[in-house]
Amino acid sequence: MKIKIAERLRPFAHLPGTYCLLPLSSLRLQIFPTLIRIHAFDCQIAPVPVGEIVLNLRGPVKNFTVQQDLEKGEVKVWGTCPQGYFCYRIFLSAEGFLTVKFEQTFTLACTPNCAYELKRNESLSSCMGETEIHVKDELIFKLSSMVAKTPKPQIHERLSLGSHKAQDWEMIKRRMDFSEIFPCWFRLAALIPHSSAKFASPLVDHCREMIQQKQRNEILTAFYPLFAAGFEGILTPRAFDTEYQGFDSILAPDNTHSPLPLLTQGAQLIRSLFLEVNAQALAILPALPTEFHSGRGVQWYCEGIGLVDFEWSKKELRRLFLYATATQTIEIAFQKQLHKMRMRTNSVEKGKIVACDAPVEIQKDQLYIFDNFQH
Repeated sequence: MKIKIAERLRPFAHLPGTYCLLPLSSLRLQIFPTLIRIHAFDCQIAPVPVGEIVLNLRGPVKNFTVQQDLEKGEVKVWGTCPQGYFCYRIFLSAEGFLTVKFEQTFTLACTPNCAYELKRNESLSSCMGETEIHVKDELIFKLSSMVAKTPKPQIHERLSLGSHKAQDWEMIKRRMDFSEIFPCWFRLAALIPHSSAKFASPLVDHCREMIQQKQRNEILTAFYPLFAAGFEGILTPRAFDTEYQGFDSILAPDNTHSPLPLLTQGAQLIRSLFLEVNAQALAILPALPTEFHSGRGVQWYCEGIGLVDFEWSKKELRRLFLYATATQTIEIAFQKQLHKMRMRTNSVEKGKIVACDAPVEIQKDQLYIFDNFQH
């Protein structure tokens, strides 16, 4: 008996020139049918070009698709042209090198504008300029000195807000439904480096203020300009609203650092809508926006307390699973309208009815289940 999320996060776009971040790195990619532009995006306010890869394809390219796979931590690109079908993946190798692997392709010419290694049949050769590409070939670029890397998370915190529509990012932006946007935003932020540099954004500050004031009807309204002005392509942060939509400035005037924290700080704010952790205290759904009628959170880490899974429907908490990592007494703040609940340590025992505001004693390595909430 566990809370699970079946949805897999793989947003995609069909537009040539789509921007996306490469998971587990600070690299920004701009992908066209015949060109890949690579930028380092970790400290400067503007991305720094570090390389380009030209693919010798003939148009028209049909069904061109750029997919940011947030499950595997990679970017996948495919399409069909008069020469045939092509498909390649872009990811960081175990050594931290940018790697382009051609999964399916016809023989084509590829021309990177920087030094690289060609891996073919387990053998490596250093190359410059044009090379002939075959199926399963890998291009390896040693850009590690310009790439801020982040280790793959050991705990996969997941969020679902009940949307199961196709993750076509252009359609998602048109619908502006945060039940589709927040799960991808939350997941991607866990897969990129977190910066300790001073960062300020009026748009982020406004979102934080609405959350702190528990303005449940206004929270998503505050997130609208942050998302619309602060991101381009598939959730790629930007320092300037290049679409000139009439929003306030994205960054504070004295901010000279990368806009990447728009993604990471925004994800922290998203997390605070559903869970707050303070010493030996938890708050569940403390600032749930009125638009989110149902949803789930799985494997959320609470420092010093443990891991929690939770589920709500009709805007009220239904179940909470807590796997304790320490023996202690904690306080759990539930929604104000909830007064009683059942508490169990496994799914077969009868359990006992306790008050929602009563302190809870937990034992290390023990599972606790809270359900049957009553008004």
